[in-house]
Amino acid sequence: MDERNQYWIYPDGFDPGGMEITSCATAAGAACAVESADDGTAVVVLPEGADPAGAVTLGFRATIPERFGAFGSTEGVVVLGGGWHPLAMGRGADGTFDSRAPIERADYAVTLHLPSGVSAVVDGRGPFRCDEEAGCRVENSSSDAEPPSVVVGDEMHVRRAEAVGIEVVLVSPDPAPAPESYAMRPGRDLDSASLPDLRTIDHYGRVLDVVAEAIERAERLSLLPPAGVRPERVAIVVVPTRLDLTVGVEGAVLLSDRAYELFPLEWAVRFHDREVIRAVLTEIDRAAFAGRPLAEARWSAETAAAATLDAFLSAEDSREQRAEDVLRYGAFLPVIDQMIFAPLMEFRDAYYPSVEETD
Repeated sequence: MDERNQYWIYPDGFDPGGMEITSCATAAGAACAVESADDGTAVVVLPEGADPAGAVTLGFRATIPERFGAFGSTEGVVVLGGGWHPLAMGRGADGTFDSRAPIERADYAVTLHLPSGVSAVVDGRGPFRCDEEAGCRVENSSSDAEPPSVVVGDEMHVRRAEAVGIEVVLVSPDPAPAPESYAMRPGRDLDSASLPDLRTIDHYGRVLDVVAEAIERAERLSLLPPAGVRPERVAIVVVPTRLDLTVGVEGAVLLSDRAYELFPLEWAVRFHDREVIRAVLTEIDRAAFAGRPLAEARWSAETAAAATLDAFLSAEDSREQRAEDVLRYGAFLPVIDQMIFAPLMEFRDAYYPSVEETD
């Protein structure tokens, strides 16, 4: 984060959030101590005589920041995409706990208490709608999985598509617009002579069509995990994000509510198409790496999805597959020249693919 993009992360200034351990108890009910460090780690100190291999129950209180992205609350939507609860520390090569080691798979059980009029998606399942005046209880469990993901909002509308036995579910805060609303002269269906109202174009309908077509295409090329391994369902949940067009979490792909807010030229929206396809294929490919360590499974699935997308692009009859290839014709204009050589925009990675290098 820097001064240029901070408002795409924190809409009203920096909000760190926080987490506090409120209680600690052994399986026998004895109290245990928790020693916290400044680096965000904590060590549980068991009472004398306690079984070191026994279960420990931690109580905690998380303060959710006002923040865009996979962890935060803004615009009436709460997104908990990971890191919102205490995590067991990973182990190093010698088997001892190491704060630098990736976290490991675990079994999770989540119980939500929803007030009336609120909906939730948990690990891509749902949405669960609460219409009871006294509130509702939602329970979800997962085994040998990533940390759970939760999205909570007032309104959630569901649309579905199907491809090669995989159900694609899109959950959005907005209902599908009526086709006749796409044109500025309502009631006359799609009039090719009228200008479209960009605010009512059915972006999410396009998402479902593009994803279903990509899944079928990958199947024809034998680039999907085999039947019986691939998931039966993939969820796409629309949330407020600004820096990332898509974010992969347990059980779902988070899609920005600003996706496809472009002038509807085919070469422009294709950049968003590719990023959405890559994210959904990653979620599908993750099933093939279920036995791998958590971090390895995620990047292996991303690599496989990127290779599939490259196979698609190689077969396309188009040389202009990068943003700079399209923009170069207007590079004499200062604003376009800046977009090429000093890009500052939402979803920059969708137009300018990057490689993270930590050395």
